[in-house]
Amino acid sequence: MLPTTDCTGCGACAHICPKNCISMLPDNYGFLYPQINHDICIKCGNRAMVGLCDDTVQGDMTRIEYFVPGTEPGGYCNCHVKHTVCKDSDMLPGLFCPSDSRETKVYLKTGTEDTKDESAVIPDESKEACTEHKNILDKFPVFGDDSPEEDPVEQDGQQEHEDSEKEPNWWENLFGNWH
Repeated sequence: MLPTTDCTGCGACAHICPKNCISMLPDNYGFLYPQINHDICIKCGNRAMVGLCDDTVQGDMTRIEYFVPGTEPGGYCNCHVKHTVCKDSDMLPGLFCPSDSRETKVYLKTGTEDTKDESAVIPDESKEACTEHKNILDKFPVFGDDSPEEDPVEQDGQQEHEDSEKEPNWWENLFGNWH
């Protein structure tokens, strides 16, 4: 693109731009000059990254800004990051979170307390992970962990075993009493 002193305002650059990022806008005197438009991240002021800045937990955080050639920002967004969370608890996924309960969201790396940004900050990895999902094996008793064996009870010189009074445990129901 030509410097504005050499530009005739014909608009050829805007018509042939493959990214469609050049707009012809009037200057203070009404003459059309090319302006480069970029999607800018409104949180950091750098060029927006597709899939990050336009898809955050706060919504679309981009806007189009127009720049005189050579004045557009050179860097890309450095304040947004993708992170996987459990969609049932909105916390970091725990060890037992099923894969269909995990989703990727875009958060801010840091935020300011007592503002809308505070809820959009990436979950703290030092905090507790999701507790919604439990180990499926917790539903089954651990072998040998049914109930503590008690000493036989002695009454009037006789010994009674509580085994005769208690109901059989799940292991005995399944495989019988092996005593």
